[in-house]
Amino acid sequence: MKKENLLKLLVSVFITFVILVYVPFVLADQVAELFDYRIGFILEGGLDDFLFLVLLINSVFLFVTGVAFWISRIVGRVVLAIFGVIFLVSFGFALNDMYGGEISEEIPVVEGEEVDEEVVEEAQVEAEADAEENEVAVEELAGVPASADDPNVDCIKDYYSHFWVDELDEAYEMKYHPDVSFDMFVSWYENTLWASPYDFVKTGDNRYEFMVDLMEEDGVNERYKVVMEVHGGRYGLVETISSEKVEGEITEVELKHDAGLKAYVKWVDGDEEIHVVENGVDELVDSINRPDYGEVFTSLGSLGFSDSGRFLMYYKHGWEGGVLKVYDIKLGEEAFESFTPYEYGFTKNEKAFYECQGTGMHGGFLNVWMLPNFKFKRDLTEGLLDGDLGVDTCTYDSESNTLKFTLWAFDYEQGLETYTYYFDEDYIE
Repeated sequence: MKKENLLKLLVSVFITFVILVYVPFVLADQVAELFDYRIGFILEGGLDDFLFLVLLINSVFLFVTGVAFWISRIVGRVVLAIFGVIFLVSFGFALNDMYGGEISEEIPVVEGEEVDEEVVEEAQVEAEADAEENEVAVEELAGVPASADDPNVDCIKDYYSHFWVDELDEAYEMKYHPDVSFDMFVSWYENTLWASPYDFVKTGDNRYEFMVDLMEEDGVNERYKVVMEVHGGRYGLVETISSEKVEGEITEVELKHDAGLKAYVKWVDGDEEIHVVENGVDELVDSINRPDYGEVFTSLGSLGFSDSGRFLMYYKHGWEGGVLKVYDIKLGEEAFESFTPYEYGFTKNEKAFYECQGTGMHGGFLNVWMLPNFKFKRDLTEGLLDGDLGVDTCTYDSESNTLKFTLWAFDYEQGLETYTYYFDEDYIE
């Protein structure tokens, strides 16, 4: 083979490689980063998607250039020139990313050329001023609670939502430049039942500090203080800056009635407990002991005091519904329990307690109980509609001491009926 032909072959191979391999890879990486597509620069676990994007760009390139040359050579050459410009721009961005995207603030000095000291000093002053402005901006952001509609917070919550439903591969794909392998990531969280992030504080443009509670299959509860950065907004990627385990007992919820009375829920060695503290005396009210978790109840919460502070209301939440409990602080014992009422409470004079549950998978009821012993008084639905009926809604009005409620009949012939129960007079209209 002649040297000229060999040279032409090598040049042709090089050009073909650049056009069909290197250019699509560069463009794919830029497209992935531009649209925060969860592939591209995350080759681990996302290589198939990345290669698909490369092949897609190849196909578009070949199709467009083929059609262009079919129209005319001039049009083909123009299209090739456009692709060449796109390649050069993308290549420039790639080089910029490779070197950190930093541009020197120093003024270049050509050897042998005199330096204008005033210009140099003026540039240094401007650079220092810019740095101070940036520091002030960061300080102003530090410690600011994140807004409820912050898309970056939604992205972080989305990441942790994949921890409890055997979707660790999806969580891993959301990590920005993961520094651990997928197998290592799975070994950390394969026994996690759920993860709950909360108390988000914005500490930078896209950086957040927050707490995360983890529940493991063996009933172990853990809490971490995490700093995370979001790249790309709501549907972007997350980067863990730091993660620190919080040791010791974990106070989950605290509710104060007054200076001498409060209630709180805490985790202790995987168990969950609810306590009442009255005048400095701490008393255990209830607990969820493992392995109850996953079988019956999942958490304690929804704390509430009666106006006088004698009764504490709380919920033992379960996978399907839960149990409302009322604890008599004066007597130091449980006074009442009910299965999944959605509206409940004490009247303003604390002479009665009402509970209401809409008709559905758990039935439906609307009952009144007399205090302080929770003696059953009446079922407010009795005799109001013909045949089977269901409870729709109920609302208590403390000013008039009344309970407004709506009922409906299963046969739909009577439709919705609204009633008002007067606690003081004990009648319905």
